[in-house]
Amino acid sequence: MSDDMYVPKFQAAVDYIVEKIDTGEWPPGHRLPSQTDWADGVENIRVHYGTLRQAYLILKTMDIIEGRQGDGVFVKELKVKGTGKRGNKG
Repeated sequence: MSDDMYVPKFQAAVDYIVEKIDTGEWPPGHRLPSQTDWADGVENIRVHYGTLRQAYLILKTMDIIEGRQGDGVFVKELKVKGTGKRGNKG
């Protein structure tokens, strides 16, 4: 594959958020930037509402984030495989 392969914007947003979580910069319980912040170019990445909605849907399906009505979107605690328990990564 070529380095200049096209990556859809929603996938770039998913990858960006997952990287922030994987590096620990956004730990479990961290509130993600608002839709307005993303549209304004928070974190040096500009994401429009439809693109962000698609990225969030993927991340929710992967059980990585959760929306809390009226509060925003947050990083979920990671489920420890095989135990049914939740805990921090690492």
